Amino acid sequence: MSLAKKAGYHTYWFSTQGKNGMYDAGVTTIAKQATITKWIDANKVLDGDILAQLKTVPKGQTNFIVIHLMGSHAEYERRTSDAFKKAHPLAEDKTAAEYDQSILYTDTVLQEIYTYARQNLDLQAMVYFSDHGEDLQYKHTTGPFKYDMVRIPFWIYLSTAYQKTYPQYVSELRANRMDIFTNDLIFDMVSGLLQAPNNYYSPVYDIGRKQYSLTLQNAKTIRGSRWIKDDPLLNHSQY
Repeated sequence: MSLAKKAGYHTYWFSTQGKNGMYDAGVTTIAKQATITKWIDANKVLDGDILAQLKTVPKGQTNFIVIHLMGSHAEYERRTSDAFKKAHPLAEDKTAAEYDQSILYTDTVLQEIYTYARQNLDLQAMVYFSDHGEDLQYKHTTGPFKYDMVRIPFWIYLSTAYQKTYPQYVSELRANRMDIFTNDLIFDMVSGLLQAPNNYYSPVYDIGRKQYSLTLQNAKTIRGSRWIKDDPLLNHSQY
């Protein structure tokens, strides 16, 4: 947030997650660095209601916006509406169906955010990632640990205008698109995406740079306690 401010952006943080809980304090400290912040109660609304907050952002200015969604946290059935469940039935056991529906709902919300921002806010870049994965039995813990808990979605959209303005960055990012990535490197990636060098940035941790150095052989997770190469679902031949 402070980096985006220094780079000249109007900064926003919109969230459907908690603000004052034991696990929220660190994130809230970062969020409060934004010029405009808004938390809405996920126990009363759904993630899709965050779109109303996005629509409060003035048009015609340069914005840096973080949208912190509740996503697929348990209890999964609370993350979607009855109408959405009815419109998107899934023929699986109850828990798996509810989890899959929550992911599908998140995809729908992301599509709505993308469409509105592209049509109204001159969207130049959009990044999505999760903070963790999920095991349907144990959720996300360090014991017992399952690699499902650390597999995350991560993607970047770049507008045609952005790609024309920064062709070298885009080329290097594409070259690394199949590389291992862990979300503790988001700061370096966003620094590169904003073209905003700073004293805390290192290109070896920026997946958008040719110097990016995270590989299957040196990547770890869970505070450095687990090797990513031990994930049984990885196709090691591509790395």
